Amino acid sequence: MLPLRLLHCSFGVALLVASSAAQPATQTANFNVTVSIQSQCLISATNLSFGSQAVTLGGEVTQTDNNSTITVTCTLGASYAVALDAGTGTGSTITDRKMSSGTNTLSYQLYANAARTSIWADGSGGSQTVGGTGTGVPVALTVYGRLAGQSATAPGDYASVVTATITY
Repeated sequence: MLPLRLLHCSFGVALLVASSAAQPATQTANFNVTVSIQSQCLISATNLSFGSQAVTLGGEVTQTDNNSTITVTCTLGASYAVALDAGTGTGSTITDRKMSSGTNTLSYQLYANAARTSIWADGSGGSQTVGGTGTGVPVALTVYGRLAGQSATAPGDYASVVTATITY
């Protein structure tokens, strides 16, 4: 018969062997946590009116200047460019914008600068757009309009709808 002390020692070794065999295995895995933040821009515009004027006795409309505002709000750091199309007046082009009243037209132009020397265009063919970098707060861009002095074809309400497009 085994001495009690040896029996206790054998029992302890058996428990130790059994407990190490029952330990679970482990493994690890890594994963990425990501987000893609997209730039965003908002654009709005006020109407531009050249008011009301009487045609001179010689049939002329006098040159009239007025301004409009395009407001741009872009995400901080987002680059943007604002383009203006030719408008909806009959026969309107970027270089000769027109307002229509029926089949009659009056020429006008939209400029990017107060001196009215740089036509604000649609960016095609290297034409002028107005751009900047977003600050996260609204930025007012002035549209400088000019109704050219010209022969009036007929009294009426002349109009054109210009589309401002922001690319960012």
